[in-house]
Amino acid sequence: EEVVASAGDTGVLIDVGASTININVVANGITTFTRDIAMGGNQFTEEIQKQLNVSYDEAEAYKLGGERGVDADSVVPQEVERVMGTVSESMASEIHRSLDFYMATSSEGRISRIYLSGGTAKVPALGRTLENRIGVACELVDPFRGIQIDPKLFNLDYINAVRPLAAVAVGLGLRKPGDFRINLLPVREAKKRESGKQFLLLAAVLIVAEAGGLFYWQSLKEDEL
Repeated sequence: EEVVASAGDTGVLIDVGASTININVVANGITTFTRDIAMGGNQFTEEIQKQLNVSYDEAEAYKLGGERGVDADSVVPQEVERVMGTVSESMASEIHRSLDFYMATSSEGRISRIYLSGGTAKVPALGRTLENRIGVACELVDPFRGIQIDPKLFNLDYINAVRPLAAVAVGLGLRKPGDFRINLLPVREAKKRESGKQFLLLAAVLIVAEAGGLFYWQSLKEDEL
């Protein structure tokens, strides 16, 4: 989250997985809005499979940029690009709707940048479509940017391929014993819950004090008798 922790900055972290999109808006280093959307990379694969009448494995290969079983003169790659663009538009529309809701209900400034992670974030059409629709630059998250990697111990081609997928894993790996618990609740909800806890604590103190006073009063009455 360091990439969006600057004072006055409002950034959006969007993790696009196989079946779910997680949206996390961070303003001034604090999470102010979260939302999950039931969409993901499976939509690309299923739509390619449906439109091109191919198997799931072939559709998955097309989505990842391959051309399994297709000769070089075929028009299928162009058709795949069209399908990818259509699904990207649908996803971008849902994300845009969520961010519009956030901007309409928040006092924070405009969104300065969008950061994409997850396996489906590697689809080029998605980032381009988000930039065009929302008007904010999109950047692919690189969780290994500040980590030294020994090429003798790790396959760099593999590391480069999984960079966007590793954001959550690297974040969890960087935590250490004693770290504060991460609170992903929106600020208003977090404050409301904290106020509720303080009220319960005060009520408990008053009850204990009243019980102690009653016990003391009864002791005095018994001494008089």
